[in-house]
Amino acid sequence: MKKRILSMFLCGIMCVSLLTGCGGTKEPSTSGDGEKKETKTEVVKGGNMSFAIGGDLKSFNYSMCSGNDDSEMVLSSIYDSLCSVTSDGVRYYLADSMEMSDDATTLTIKLKDGLKWHDGEPITADDLIFTINYIMQNSSSCGTDILRVLVDMKPVTAEKVDDLTVKVTAPAPQASMMYSIGEIHPLPQHIWADDAKTDEEKSALAVGSGPYKLKEYIPGEKIVVERFDDYYREPGSLDTIEFKIIPDLNSRELSFENGDINFLRITDEQTLKKYKDSKDYRIFDKPEGRINFLALKSGGALGDIKAREAVVKALNISEIVAGVYGDSDFAVPAKSMFSRLSYFYKDKNTNYEQDLEDAKKLVTETGLDQKTLVYAYNSSRDGMEETALMIQQQLKEAGIKVELKGMDAAGFFQAQAVNDGSVDMMMSGYASNGEEFHSRTFYLSYTAGAMGFEMPIDVDAAWAETESTNDMNARKQAADKVFEAAKKAYTIVPISDTNYIAAMQSNYDGMDEYGLNTLFEDYTKLHEVK
Repeated sequence: MKKRILSMFLCGIMCVSLLTGCGGTKEPSTSGDGEKKETKTEVVKGGNMSFAIGGDLKSFNYSMCSGNDDSEMVLSSIYDSLCSVTSDGVRYYLADSMEMSDDATTLTIKLKDGLKWHDGEPITADDLIFTINYIMQNSSSCGTDILRVLVDMKPVTAEKVDDLTVKVTAPAPQASMMYSIGEIHPLPQHIWADDAKTDEEKSALAVGSGPYKLKEYIPGEKIVVERFDDYYREPGSLDTIEFKIIPDLNSRELSFENGDINFLRITDEQTLKKYKDSKDYRIFDKPEGRINFLALKSGGALGDIKAREAVVKALNISEIVAGVYGDSDFAVPAKSMFSRLSYFYKDKNTNYEQDLEDAKKLVTETGLDQKTLVYAYNSSRDGMEETALMIQQQLKEAGIKVELKGMDAAGFFQAQAVNDGSVDMMMSGYASNGEEFHSRTFYLSYTAGAMGFEMPIDVDAAWAETESTNDMNARKQAADKVFEAAKKAYTIVPISDTNYIAAMQSNYDGMDEYGLNTLFEDYTKLHEVK
């Protein structure tokens, strides 16, 4: 049974490195000469805003798409979560309140009264209970949402208290349950429990709870949503939002400059300077709440811990980040496994440090200089190839030969799930914003170990201590033990703590109201200005 659940768990892990998150308080926009300026603008009611996404959605069922950036970007306009938990605090959406028990095992969720699905049916406790059970029953296709309903590899239980109240009980203390359960996006039971309809028919209805509802979907071309006027909060300002399917990054930039899309992520200094220097655009720059890391597998040439130690000690993390990102505009060197937006981040944390001479000795001692390591990276993710090249060069200086292997997302996740010696090193990433829900996947002995990223059992005990209390000071001290225990395995090396930089045409605003926690956490904040 445990092996089957672990397999389910790993199906969710495959999408973890696509996740991003961000929080932060509102700051003035940047424009023109790049300085922060307070600007007074008038909100225009109505209008349309357009974004680019890379491809069609697998489904309009949020849980089926969790962990995919493009899908979450679209579906966050159609579905609301119970709440949003970041280092900024808790913001309630469908939930009116959420309360953890003193022993950190029970979460009581009270829904707002008068909530409606897009088809007018009421949203009740039955919908939330159905969604939690649906995720468990469809674990292999529910992306990272399966991770939200498992504690110590065992499922939580959801019980109805009344029409608006649900009690979720974990099989072990889980102080972070408000985050993991709170960011579930409930599904309408009356749609998804209907056996008379196929999944495709249910998906096509796209009945959600968010500020916008599906208006039009042309596969391969665009998805259009329109304002839901019977929304339980203040309805959005925009009449419609359009998500245009533009896989090619160069085509996206051209569409942005032509005004066909109104928002563009920026990933290099030259592009940033171009838009910063123009009064026609607003620049938004915030920590992304993401750690990119190098993982060393144990199934092949790096099975000897001393061989992994040789690789890690050959790395100069600051030099890698500077070489890939240029300066702190796009990333800073990771201090630890926790990003700057984590509850558990501490500026005094110490990451691995380079010791090239010791690395060279270990290379000779372990015979690593007689082998060629295979380094796999996700070629569809910005900065991954450049990071691989930097690491390849640094390891060469220590006498380690590295073969680089760029993969598309599907191939990369498949390689991540096995430990057969075909891949020795992998560059990936996880969200690290508030709670450490996603990073934990790579820092548990049984989940990391299943992928070949060896973790000592001490890490599990430290996590259990972190989850055993609601006292945040005690949790922070325990979280320090997690990273210190993990460092001894020389298997996961945090590299960069990234920023999210984007440009928006100057007649739009509102994207930085809550930072960039799932683009966008709250679509009602987006609006045209004059």
